[in-house]
Amino acid sequence: MSQPPRRAVYTAIFGGYEQLHEQPMAAGDDALPFICFTDDPELTSETWEVRVIPPRFRKDLIRSARHVKIEGHPDLSAFDETLWIDNTVHLHVDPNEILDAWLDGFDLGLPKHSYRRSVIAEFDAIAEVGYDDPDRVYEQLLHYLATEDAVVDEPPLWTALLARRHTDAVASAMRLWMDHVLRYSRRDQLSINYVLRESGLEARRVDLNNFNSALHKWPVEVDRKWGRSDSRFQDALRAPRVAVGHLQNENDELQREIEKREAEIARREAEIAAREADLAGAEGRAELAQTELANVQASASWRLTAGLRGIRARLRRRAG
Repeated sequence: MSQPPRRAVYTAIFGGYEQLHEQPMAAGDDALPFICFTDDPELTSETWEVRVIPPRFRKDLIRSARHVKIEGHPDLSAFDETLWIDNTVHLHVDPNEILDAWLDGFDLGLPKHSYRRSVIAEFDAIAEVGYDDPDRVYEQLLHYLATEDAVVDEPPLWTALLARRHTDAVASAMRLWMDHVLRYSRRDQLSINYVLRESGLEARRVDLNNFNSALHKWPVEVDRKWGRSDSRFQDALRAPRVAVGHLQNENDELQREIEKREAEIARREAEIAAREADLAGAEGRAELAQTELANVQASASWRLTAGLRGIRARLRRRAG
């Protein structure tokens, strides 16, 4: 009888990007090893075996995590089959069930994307929400359209769960996948369909609701620090002299905003002054009219016609 395959579950967290999610399925004497690769020497867990490793790219921690996800780590060579799970995935079942089903007749198994219709729709969504540099995303899309245009119409794949058998063919495909993640978008779901087509690797594509299934739940709350890795990477590109220029640009922009606000205040003050002038003019005209009326009432003709005005008033009252 052949020996059962040696198996493990693994994930990766770099840069304190999020909290490690505990996995109850890792408890028990018969549980598979659950290995978390991290650069944090202070990270501890009740359900994961924490292994501290240096990030492959110290100023690009997201791609460092992608490298462990896609190409694995030398420590995983001790296993025949592995299941990658994103840290935001919570398993409901023994991972052996997933590995048994997804690797039956295949060396690679992963879910279909359950809420995108096509690869090109995934490209559009990534660019729209700003998860990566739009220029890089669209350059990648143009490459795919020019070389394997049919791939963008395929149903996309969801890479938060990834079952694999450690074979040379899988390793070769994973290296190609990592090449695309390094050259183009770090969002690996954009490149997996293309890589499978180019490499000729057949994968089991599993119908699975990405959010909730009998196998898992996603996403779980992990106190994710949005933009933390991005900001560090951007800072790495800013040399000291460039930082001075950046501060100058910020200062210039602030000065332009101050000038704009001052111009707006001056405009409003001019409007107020004009309104006050109009009001003063109206008050002057009213005072002039009062003066003219007083002059008329004080005139001799006004006094001489007082009796006639009284008779006219009485006649109006009688007529009324």
